[in-house]
Amino acid sequence: MQLITHLLRWKIIFEDFCLITQNVDGLHARAGIKNILELHGNMWKGRCIKYERMVDLPETPLRSLPPYCACGSALRPHVVQFGEPIDPKVLSAAFGVSRKAELFLVIGTSGVVSPASQMPLLALDNGAKVVEVNPDSTVLTPYTSLSIRGKAVEILPRFWNELSRL
Repeated sequence: MQLITHLLRWKIIFEDFCLITQNVDGLHARAGIKNILELHGNMWKGRCIKYERMVDLPETPLRSLPPYCACGSALRPHVVQFGEPIDPKVLSAAFGVSRKAELFLVIGTSGVVSPASQMPLLALDNGAKVVEVNPDSTVLTPYTSLSIRGKAVEILPRFWNELSRL
């Protein structure tokens, strides 16, 4: 949660802050971050198999499996399963944000899962500074503007402190 607190502070400094994530746990939204692009969906949401309508799922155990939509159709988890495409609207928005970024942080990723792995390179090609924070080097490391070794929970508070001094 400490990591998310720092991301919330960044929203104050960076007007156009956008978080692009492959996580499906919904923790960023629960912490209050507003501008999130969840590439792989959110496990706390269900999608109607008949009408594609989205609904929030309760955090308590479900009474029936699968859960059902108000229309009576089953709800499937709103997460991208292997072999399924990412929602084209979310993907387009993520690529658009990447193209416009001035600073692109790559935090805690292997850098090999596509299409997310292409986004920092797209940002770099469009003039952004790309900062990687990761315990180990990745395939993206040679291309980044700055690569910092360490755990995000340890590095980001120090990174925040330096930013707030500017």
